[in-house]
Amino acid sequence: MMAEWITVITAVIASVTSYLIGRSKNKTDLAKAERDNSAQLDKEKQAHDSELEKFYALQMTTIIGEYKEQLSGLRTEIDTLKKEFSEFRKSHEKEVTDYKRYIELLEEENEGLKVEVEHLKAEVEELKGGI
Repeated sequence: MMAEWITVITAVIASVTSYLIGRSKNKTDLAKAERDNSAQLDKEKQAHDSELEKFYALQMTTIIGEYKEQLSGLRTEIDTLKKEFSEFRKSHEKEVTDYKRYIELLEEENEGLKVEVEHLKAEVEELKGGI
């Protein structure tokens, strides 16, 4: 009978020992799995952050490229407007100069006509006096 109890006690001790060893192994495996998962999550987060940074850089590069194109277009437009304004000013200055010269000629002609009118008035007065 004692041999049976020894077998039972040995079986219980073996079972408890197996349970404790299994539980310890499970905790170790669980901790390792958590570390592995944490490491994997960190890698995935870094990969995601890296992709996000690449996407952001690409978008910023696109925006900056479009901005440069707009600036280039505006510079071209400004240069065209400067050229047109310069041509307009030259043309306007020529017109003003031509009008000033025309006014001077008209004033000279007017002075000549005033003198002629004075002569004609004098002539009319002479003719009136002779009648």
